[in-house]
Amino acid sequence: MLVQGDQVRLEDARGAVRDVNWREQNNDLGPLPHEIRYILFGFFMNLECVDNVRIARTTNLASIGRYEVAKINGCCGYADREVYVNGELWKVGCNYGH
Repeated sequence: MLVQGDQVRLEDARGAVRDVNWREQNNDLGPLPHEIRYILFGFFMNLECVDNVRIARTTNLASIGRYEVAKINGCCGYADREVYVNGELWKVGCNYGH
């Protein structure tokens, strides 16, 4: 997985690569906080065959809904992290595997 600006490049188990624009999928969340970028770079970069990346602010019900749908529809392995940013709880996760 490669994160650059608002772009996330994903590669699935078959080697198919696709670019996802974080801002287009989550335009109601505003700018991506530094702490969230740190999780994307520091943790998820080490996983192979990531088929989705999901981000939600727990005070935003629409983002929580998108988060849960992505988790259910993703590959068999998953990783989720929670982080407080300026007093708000955010969830960051991905699905990965074969």
